[in-house]
Amino acid sequence: MERERERERELIKAMPSIILALLLTPSSLCCILLSNIYIYIYKRMVLQHCMHILPYYSNFASICQILPRLLTFVCFVLFDQFLLTISETNLEARATVTSGWLQEEMDLRKTRHGGFRFPSLPRAGYGEAQLSPTFYEEDCPNATSIVRAVIGEALQTDLRIAASLTRLFFHDCFVNGCDGSVLLDNSSTIDSEKGAFPNNNSARGFDVVDNIKTALETACPGIVSCADILAISAEASVSLSGGPSWTVLLGRRDSTTANRTAANEALPAPSFTLDELKASFAAVGLDTTDLVALSGAHTFGRAQCQFFSDRLYDFNSTGSPDPTLNSTYLETLSALCPESGNGSVLADLDPSTPDGFDADYFSNLQVHYGLLQSDQELFSTSGADTVDIVNSFSANQSAFFESFVISMNKMGNISLLTGTDGEIRLNCSKVNEDSYGSSATLIAEY
Repeated sequence: MERERERERELIKAMPSIILALLLTPSSLCCILLSNIYIYIYKRMVLQHCMHILPYYSNFASICQILPRLLTFVCFVLFDQFLLTISETNLEARATVTSGWLQEEMDLRKTRHGGFRFPSLPRAGYGEAQLSPTFYEEDCPNATSIVRAVIGEALQTDLRIAASLTRLFFHDCFVNGCDGSVLLDNSSTIDSEKGAFPNNNSARGFDVVDNIKTALETACPGIVSCADILAISAEASVSLSGGPSWTVLLGRRDSTTANRTAANEALPAPSFTLDELKASFAAVGLDTTDLVALSGAHTFGRAQCQFFSDRLYDFNSTGSPDPTLNSTYLETLSALCPESGNGSVLADLDPSTPDGFDADYFSNLQVHYGLLQSDQELFSTSGADTVDIVNSFSANQSAFFESFVISMNKMGNISLLTGTDGEIRLNCSKVNEDSYGSSATLIAEY
């Protein structure tokens, strides 16, 4: 009996901690647990120890059994709103913490790279955009799952699609920001970025984006932007291929214009030198570590012979192959891409694991197996600060993954349309007035 009383006293002492813990659980579960705890205390403490003191109160036992239920009901009516307040505060805090974490990483990058100062950008700059990981939680809570499911299905028949969708996000963000402009077709008012040299007959995955949009419009019409579809698709593509997963910040809106001229000028070319690559990335607020980390996306996917054949036969108009190209690799590529052969033939960007997202890309650079000149430049440029980063990522895949996530989030915040700017396209390839059936004539080139 004494032992039971001791347990009862300990339970009473623990009640504040139990209640605090229960505040973090759904209110229905709280009701069940608290109700049973109260009943246990009243039955054990009151019925056993009070009834012998008040033997003449015949209804006392019934009252003691009803009282805990009444107390529980009153308690949860009183702090139901309190629980809702905590939930809402947590959602806001998650977005704040994510944004703060990214800002800290940016500050750290600045320290590491000599106080690099980001240029001012049009529209909402990095860290200023109104993005949140829970942006669609109320209006389209299954948005991410829907995107992931469509991509998973596409991967069953097209192993390249993950790399292609990741590249689309990159090509979107580097041209006037992450606004879905890369998806727009030609029209009477749109000069499509799909016709720009870096994209023409090269960028792909538009059909999968259309399938994603169709699925989202069925589930939650007019809610999820095409710009956000690209952001979610990039994360899903990387993670489904064995790479890292991350929380995607959402809330981008779609542009109503495209810029083919900017696409021709802003997107890094496969023949760029390291200095040209750095300048291209700096123009959109990305530093050297971002350059190396994001180049690591070439760990999966393919490239056409036309984008690297000059390295095999006439590098920089010398009449000779690129001296930084491994001789064995040169023979392999020459057999695949003969001089004056078909320039659209595909070669694996990563010959060791062409469809997996890993750190092998950096190990390939160390043995001069970089397919594109812009890849090998990161390691073979004498005295370059990128060499140490390549070595670090090659030796530590986790370090690569962590840096890649940071850089993807930074890139995903370039020059955004948020709030009431832009629109939410109903069809990712057309601005809404065309989607509603305007008289604008679409030019079907792709």
